[in-house]
Amino acid sequence: MNPVRALDAAWRRFGSPKRIGIGLSGGGDSVALLHAAHELAGKRDLALVAIHVHHHLRSSADDDAAFCRELTAALQVPLRLIHLDPAEFAGNLHDAARKARYREMERVAAEEDLAIVLTAHTLDDQAETLLFRLLRGTGPSGLAGIRERLGIFGRPWLGLRRSELRKYLQAGDRSWREDPSNANQRYMRTRLRDRLVPLVVELAGEKSLSALGRLAELAGEERAVIEEVAAADWRSCRTPAGLDVVRLAAFSPARRALVLRRWLHEKNLVPPRRVIADLDRLVLAPGPAGPYRLPNGLMAQRGYQDLHWCEEEPATYQPWEPFAARPDEDHTFADGRLQLSVRSNVDEAATGWWVAESQLGECRWRPTWPGARMNAAGIEKPVKLQNLFVNAKIPRNLRPVWPLLTRNEEILLIPGIRAGKMLISPPKSEKRVLVRLEWL
Repeated sequence: MNPVRALDAAWRRFGSPKRIGIGLSGGGDSVALLHAAHELAGKRDLALVAIHVHHHLRSSADDDAAFCRELTAALQVPLRLIHLDPAEFAGNLHDAARKARYREMERVAAEEDLAIVLTAHTLDDQAETLLFRLLRGTGPSGLAGIRERLGIFGRPWLGLRRSELRKYLQAGDRSWREDPSNANQRYMRTRLRDRLVPLVVELAGEKSLSALGRLAELAGEERAVIEEVAAADWRSCRTPAGLDVVRLAAFSPARRALVLRRWLHEKNLVPPRRVIADLDRLVLAPGPAGPYRLPNGLMAQRGYQDLHWCEEEPATYQPWEPFAARPDEDHTFADGRLQLSVRSNVDEAATGWWVAESQLGECRWRPTWPGARMNAAGIEKPVKLQNLFVNAKIPRNLRPVWPLLTRNEEILLIPGIRAGKMLISPPKSEKRVLVRLEWL
């Protein structure tokens, strides 16, 4: 298809915008886009603004900028020339430069009141991206490849081969710049472009790249559905503290993984599958669990109700003295992070409450002690309290201050974990209270 006609068709799909930005690197694809947009602008009465981002990463970058100035001046298209400081790029250099480039183009679009910024990605770029992601083990969303429209950006030529753009430029005797890094075989994407893509065309024919493009379109449609579901799940689980683990645990493993990935993306993390699996185990734990240290040093912890970020190192809480157990009182532990509530008039079906004797008598609340054991309901022999804490995934720093309901050194109840054999409260008994320990 003629590049100008393809651009015109995409322009209609994009809603016929009147003010358009053109990402201009000086390379063949972007130069072709500027020329085609200039042709279309005369027919559709469009206003164009070219945007060139100077990364200061190559010795020839100044020549690229000069070429773009001359080209836009000849076409009488306004040019915004943006300079970046490579010293500010963190992590992977090329990835950081790409993110900075798109961020600057978004800023220019807002300043120039542009409805869309077009970039010159082609079917070759789409094929390279899909093959690159496949070889890295991408998930279903990665198969969607490059999106035709994403935010302010539009890619009108994802159905055109790069060779068609070169023919268009040559037919008009138009020049362009060559980026020497595009020939550097150190980069995997260059090797895919120069070796694998031609081999695919040789073995499966020219239409094989179009088939990859259709795969990306179909995967993109499915990704849109997945993102709708994931967004609804995210809204239902998000809390000021973190994620609601009760709601999250009710989802399927795949839906939980999507929510957890989005939660990690808030911290600019792209986690491996094992991290998602570890966090999922925290979500499904029967009670407070963690902390779990992520590869970048952040720590996540599960409370009774939520999964949240926690301190770099677990806090050390002050010890506390035993005290008499009485109904209708609240007590806090661990610097206010644990709240113990005892009530005599709460619906016993309420979530998180444990039934206990109302005739507490000599009962006391006290922290654990060395060698403490419990005659736990459902377990034949006395079990070490330490083992119960470990099985319930109680954070190590909370175990010394976790309140225990005791009578004469007999542990009757570990709130949130287990009741003892001596804790007897018939269902119809009026002599009972309800106990709850909350993570605040």
